[in-house]
Order: sequence, then structure tokens, then C-alpha cells
Amino acid sequence: MELSITTWLILLGILCVILLPFAVPGILEALLSLGIASFLAATLLSLGILPDSWPAMLTALAISTLLLALLLWKPLRKLQQGNEKLTENPAISDFVGNRLTLSADASKSHSSTVQFSGLSWQLKLSPDCPSDTLPAGTEVEITSATVGLLLVTLPRQQ
Repeated sequence: MELSITTWLILLGILCVILLPFAVPGILEALLSLGIASFLAATLLSLGILPDSWPAMLTALAISTLLLALLLWKPLRKLQQGNEKLTENPAISDFVGNRLTLSADASKSHSSTVQFSGLSWQLKLSPDCPSDTLPAGTEVEITSATVGLLLVTLPRQQ
């Protein structure tokens, strides 16, 4: 029994959808693009818009995957990074609300290091911080804490 090109495309799309929950950022965008592109190519093939040949299907799949990846990359990246909230450890959740002064520049995308409570901590700006980067010397407030990592933002005015 030989499967048609359309069946292979549908199976590829289903496999991509099944694997999505296990994908890491970076691979997730490519996998989602490939899955959508395979369903799109299968639809175009079944409607007779694409010829029923492997070279035409592979070309359409490659081009549509590339275009979808380019279109989806930034929105999905922003969606993944926008929901960063740490699972707080009760032993260190008392840090939330404390203020500290940055010893190095801080950003939302890259962590920096800060000395706090006698330990060296990784530090990132919280997603709700109004600025994407803050210079060293800025006073910040801890919004979330877990072992080894603090999320901070500009302090609330009192």
C-alpha cells in the first residue's frame, strides 16, 4: 500500500502538532511553521493548485515553511517571553518588595549578576517593567524570586 503525497503531508502536520508541547523555544517556531505549511500544501495539492509530484510538493513546503517562520518568529518569541513569572520558593518569597541597586546593566532578555543578601544572584527585568534595559546604579524592586534568580522592576512611587 503506497500513501499519496497528500496523506504524507497530513501525517507530517499531525506529527508537528503532536510534538509542539515538547519543543523548546527556537524549535517551536520552526515546528509550528512546518506543521501549518504541511496542511497548507496538502490543501493546495487536493484542490489541484499544486501538481501531484514530489518536487513540486517539497518546493511548496520549503517556501511556505520559510515564509511562515519569518512571519511567526517575532510574535511567538514575544508571546513566550511576555509570560515570565517565577515559581516562588516560600523560603525566599520574603525578598519580594525589597529594593536594591543594580551593580551592572540589566535587561529583559539577558540576565546579569547582583550581590544581594550575601549571595550572588542572576537578575532579569520583569516583563511588567516599563523599560527594556536599566543602567547600573538604578534602584529596583524585586517582583519575583526563585532560587538563584530575581525578577526586578522600577520601584513603585510611595
